[in-house]
Amino acid sequence: MNMFNHEHDIESILFHQVRPNIALSPRIERALCHINRVPFLPPSSQDVAYSDAPINLKHRCEMPFFVIAQILESLSVQANESACVVSAGTGYTATLLSELCNSVEACESISSLFARLLDTARSNKKLTPVSVLSDAPVHIILMDGGSIDTISEQVLTKLLPAGRLAYIRPISMHNETLDIPLCEVIILEKTLDGSFKNPHVLTQVHLPRLNNRKASNQSFLF
Repeated sequence: MNMFNHEHDIESILFHQVRPNIALSPRIERALCHINRVPFLPPSSQDVAYSDAPINLKHRCEMPFFVIAQILESLSVQANESACVVSAGTGYTATLLSELCNSVEACESISSLFARLLDTARSNKKLTPVSVLSDAPVHIILMDGGSIDTISEQVLTKLLPAGRLAYIRPISMHNETLDIPLCEVIILEKTLDGSFKNPHVLTQVHLPRLNNRKASNQSFLF
């Protein structure tokens, strides 16, 4: 039996892993405790669902739990806002966001993962899976699945004025040869006039590059 199947277990993980580093609002804690991460992962990765390290999968990399918690708190998601998760992977982060806002577009181009998102969305009316990013503007964008060097113009344009974007970028291009480079977790805020404020660095984490992933020993099959 997996040890992380019950809400009180997740509460314990929050206490030991997250609260020493960041104060979470009650609504963020409720979402994290309500959505169990384990069923979103393939069986080979379920035992590390709440570890403090990234979870390497075949096509995507899942962020550590404490990083997801920090990002959600820093995005200040409001109940009437819309969100988009790019490279949504397992759908866990998109599902968490659906607990906090009005609607979530979960974009995933890999067919096997997209099929899983379709299954998840059948019981979640706030979640809309798409295989190609839509032009619909949103208040919140979260770049999931791994670290990235650049953000596309389409993503930047999709963000509404006063919107917030979270992503993870390698700290130095000298890390190009590393499988899991040291990265910064970034919150980028769009101003009312459409420009962007200086990036806010939340924390550092080692995370593989999304677009330059090597084959992993772990498969991602359902």
